Amino acid sequence: MWDGASCAPDCSFTPGVPSTCGDGCVYTDRVDGCMDCVAGKYATAVGSASVGNCIDCIAGQYAETAGNDNATDCIDCAAGQYVPTSGSAHVTDCIDCVAGTYVEVTGSDAASDCIACVAGTYAESAGNVDVSACIECIAGRYSTVVGSARARRRRVGQAVGHGGVHGKQTTHVSPATAARK
Repeated sequence: MWDGASCAPDCSFTPGVPSTCGDGCVYTDRVDGCMDCVAGKYATAVGSASVGNCIDCIAGQYAETAGNDNATDCIDCAAGQYVPTSGSAHVTDCIDCVAGTYVEVTGSDAASDCIACVAGTYAESAGNVDVSACIECIAGRYSTVVGSARARRRRVGQAVGHGGVHGKQTTHVSPATAARK
């Protein structure tokens, strides 16, 4: 489906001759001329004669402009984010890794690329870009849960609640600290 964007300057053509469309453009029978590939796609060949020649940006990337003529026009999602689908057209398609996780590289294409904070640490915010977002539990507390999203105090005899990334309690008061209370 065309978005109605005007052709880029290199989308000039000779009427009725699809092979004269420029890079990033495809010839369409609906109008006698060349049209830009829509945002999220690109076309590398000159003379593309079908919208099917527009190639999706790969998962992990997006392209907000129309008329792209190379895969390098697709932009990686930032570190701390991923996009699982191809053909994404907006930076807002990139999804933050959930709290308790991080991803250091750009262009991630799956939630599974997000790395869980190790036991003994937690990260309360989403979209973390490196391991430094994982905060160590303070002295007197410990955590056995990987991917914790928040630290909570637990009193001796209190049932473990829910709250981590995997729905588990994240931080507990150590037996030594509980004995002092």
